[in-house]
Amino acid sequence: MKKILVVDDDESILDVMDVLLVQNGYAVITTSTFEFVIELVEKELPDLIILDIMVNGENGRNICKILKENKLTQKIPIILFSASDSKLKNYQECKADGILEKPFDLS
Repeated sequence: MKKILVVDDDESILDVMDVLLVQNGYAVITTSTFEFVIELVEKELPDLIILDIMVNGENGRNICKILKENKLTQKIPIILFSASDSKLKNYQECKADGILEKPFDLS
């Protein structure tokens, strides 16, 4: 079963993502803090990371860049998401693999 890590400080988004992804056959790990994201990724080695650009004042681009520079985690696809389309511009600078704008269509 493919494993997806979702990082967002909005618990309602984490809940929706968890239900949606589990219904589609994925194992889901969620967290609302950046504090231990790198350690969590290294431990769990998810198949995909969906990472909010801003979580509790922390910049997701920095986490993305660290993960993409780490030999253990560099090949894990990372999708950045944000309610601000301007924050999603230049997402390639941190080596993210894609973007998802909030709110998003569940289909």
